[in-house]
Amino acid sequence: MNIKAKKREIIIPSVLALLGLVSLTWFRGDFDAINGYDFATSLNPLDDVKRALHLWDERLYAGSSNVIAVAALPYFLLQYLCQHLTGSLYTGQMIFFLLLFTLPGLSMYYFLRTAVEKDPGLTAAFFGSLFYMFNTFVVVKWNRGELITLFAYGLLPLYLGLIERVLREGLRPGTFFMSIISIPF
Repeated sequence: MNIKAKKREIIIPSVLALLGLVSLTWFRGDFDAINGYDFATSLNPLDDVKRALHLWDERLYAGSSNVIAVAALPYFLLQYLCQHLTGSLYTGQMIFFLLLFTLPGLSMYYFLRTAVEKDPGLTAAFFGSLFYMFNTFVVVKWNRGELITLFAYGLLPLYLGLIERVLREGLRPGTFFMSIISIPF
């Protein structure tokens, strides 16, 4: 691979990451944290992490199964880490939404560059990633607040690319990453 192609390999993921900044347009004003019952964000992400560590939730009715929250633990952990590392709920949510919106594009770019044996070309990988990042499904899921679904949607191409790479090259570290990424599924 020549130097020009290596530069393009860096530029295209950077452009996809910059396009992820679209999610920051939803934050307006001095403090406009996103919270609501239809939107899977919390004003206290640590509470969600603690709740997801248990199979039973006593807060609803006389108690109820908490299996869905347990399955969403990686999502809640990422949300908590964004808040904890920035020290602010508002900034943490901004970084979290940026990651969540950018993840599908970068993940699909990895999949297209890894899984296709013949080089699809950087242009094809870029537009495929762009389509995966901004398609109607993603916009509808964002609008309905189904962020946990989008988290899994964003990781799916990365997971499939790792499976392809492990099967083709027999990489042991790839098996480890594959097992980590499969947790949300």
